[in-house]
Amino acid sequence: MKKIKDPQLFKSIKIFLTVYLPIIRIKSPNTIDSYRDTLNLFSGFLKDTKDLSLNEITTEYFNHDNVFSFLEWLETTRKNSISTRNQRLISIRSFCRYLAGENILKFDAYSQIQQIDKKPVSERVLKDILSISDIKLILKMPDISKKMGIRDRFYIALLYDSGCLNQEILDLRLSNIQVNGDISNLSVVGKGTKFRVIPLSKEVTAMFKQYIVNYQI
Repeated sequence: MKKIKDPQLFKSIKIFLTVYLPIIRIKSPNTIDSYRDTLNLFSGFLKDTKDLSLNEITTEYFNHDNVFSFLEWLETTRKNSISTRNQRLISIRSFCRYLAGENILKFDAYSQIQQIDKKPVSERVLKDILSISDIKLILKMPDISKKMGIRDRFYIALLYDSGCLNQEILDLRLSNIQVNGDISNLSVVGKGTKFRVIPLSKEVTAMFKQYIVNYQI
């Protein structure tokens, strides 16, 4: 195995991903995975454009020119969207801020990286939205004479009633729904570990109760 040229950098990456983000910054596992993916992509960029193997990468490669070229590489070579490009920039900035705080990355290099702006994302206009009639038709599609149909109808109704992201619903536990008679509340921890409580309608609460009975939770 080839000798690592900058062991301090790789030690810093490990601490950043396993201690700084989850314990100090209290970031979610999905967010940490995004940071890890960004650093892996940056390594892939350096290999692709500078013919550098992983063990040859040093802290000095985290500079304005390389980061800017990396972002352009994401758009042109990997065909990433501007939103993805901007998210990768945020991750690189955060890692470089950590390195600068640990006196590993020179402040001048960090400062120049912070000056790279995110690209503006064009506004997307929704031309067609689902009407209440459309939603009712969708809710009639699952076969509620079967257990899976009861589950699917409740899932669709919960998505619509709560306005949650699909991943937020997938991450739910039974304890996240508190039933009080005919109504209930949904507790959700979303992006950035932001907590919110969402009231659910009587109809969705009834579907939830039916779901519990049929799945014997």
